[in-house]
Amino acid sequence: RATHDQPTAVRVRVDPGVERFLDGLQGEVAADLSATTGDYLIWRRDNLPAYHLAVVLDDASQGVTTVVRGCDLLETTPVHRHLQRALGLPAPEYLHTPIVLSREGQKLSKQTGAAPIDVGDRASLAARVLALLGTDTPDELRGAAPRTLWSWALAHWHVTDLRGRQAWSAEVAGGATPDPSAPAGSGRAPPA
Repeated sequence: RATHDQPTAVRVRVDPGVERFLDGLQGEVAADLSATTGDYLIWRRDNLPAYHLAVVLDDASQGVTTVVRGCDLLETTPVHRHLQRALGLPAPEYLHTPIVLSREGQKLSKQTGAAPIDVGDRASLAARVLALLGTDTPDELRGAAPRTLWSWALAHWHVTDLRGRQAWSAEVAGGATPDPSAPAGSGRAPPA
């Protein structure tokens, strides 16, 4: 970089081969980085670290052992695993959770203009959150106080209830079913 007149970026060379890891929810993930991402950026031309380098160094410096994040980031994980190995850093375990999609198939977020959650009816909100976690609230608990719902959920819910699911329709909280085949970021909303 020091020999260039113009600001330059730094990339990590990716040799042919498959990067594999076991995701705690999505199962085995395999990616040929040379075919999918190619050499990836770790330092930007504006002299700032790129996301891949920042997240890998941050996780290592904080001693992170498990990363839980949305399936929309599943495709970046093989890059992070590759960089961790290249830098001699420990690789945490990963669990990629389902994301919630709008009717148009966009991830619900501030960036996509999703409406904020109405927290007025806390019992209904708690039941919707449980639905997004793959748990059907028993009829006898419908309308129960959130504390009662959370107590029931702690006894009956397990993270494996989300295994293999990458996306939920925004309507799931209102009773629609998830589309476990919809890949994260596919733009395909589950049928209503």
